[in-house]
Amino acid sequence: MTRAERKRFEELLQKVFGCKEEVFRGQPLLISGRKGRIWLTTKRAVSFDLQPYRIHTIGLYIGRIDEEGRPRLSVEGAEIVARYATRNIVYVDEQAALAYAQGKDVSPARMVDCDNRQYVIILCGNRVIGCGLLVNRVVKNILPKGRLLYPST
Repeated sequence: MTRAERKRFEELLQKVFGCKEEVFRGQPLLISGRKGRIWLTTKRAVSFDLQPYRIHTIGLYIGRIDEEGRPRLSVEGAEIVARYATRNIVYVDEQAALAYAQGKDVSPARMVDCDNRQYVIILCGNRVIGCGLLVNRVVKNILPKGRLLYPST
C-alpha cells in the first residue's frame, strides 16, 4: 500500500468512525486483488522473499473500501477500529447480537452519531459483534456465510 493509499484509508476511518489517531500506527498494510482487500501484516513478514512460494495473502484481513468509497470492515477490522471509534457505532442487546450472528438484519437499541447508508461498528455491551450497513435505522447483515452461527436442531 502506498503512503497516499494509506493516508486515504486513515482519513476515511477518521471521517467515518471518528478515529482521531492513526489506528494502524507503524504496521504495514497491504492491498490485494481486484476487490482491494486490505490486510494488516508485520514489517518482518513483508521483508521475506516470498517469490518462490505460492502465497495468496499474508496477514490479517481488516476490510476493504467498497464501490462507493466507504470503509467496509471485517469482524477483526471492526475489533481494532472500535477502540478508536467515536461515531457510527450501534449498540444491540444480546438477543439482537445472536440474531445478527445468525445472519439476520437487526434494529439497534442505541446509535452513536450514525449516518444513514454507512457502515457501522456493532457492539453488544463492550463486545464487538462486527460491522454492518445501516439503512433507515436497520443494520443490514454483511457477515460471510462461513462466519454465521446456525441454531442447533
